[in-house]
Amino acid sequence: MSQVCRARDRAYRKLRSTDLAGFDRLSAQFLAQVQMLRAPEPYAKRIARFLKQYEQYVAASQRGDHERANQLSETSSGLVYDLGFDMGFQRFCSARPAG
Repeated sequence: MSQVCRARDRAYRKLRSTDLAGFDRLSAQFLAQVQMLRAPEPYAKRIARFLKQYEQYVAASQRGDHERANQLSETSSGLVYDLGFDMGFQRFCSARPAG
């Protein structure tokens, strides 16, 4: 998980702040990568909730509803940080591909 997040953050930093299509593309790629990770069982429902919020954020951004996208971004960020703290950094960052 941490590798996926770091790669996303590096890619975001390379974009111009006005490149909304680039942000949408990278967000969709991040969502697809995170959805492929196996969720630790006790946290599966919360992770699914985060993914749903993040998916809604990507969709809102892609349709140009940036106010809603910003709200969903805040919500999904809060969920993922809360998960990281609750699970413990080591476990959160050691998620592996499912399968």
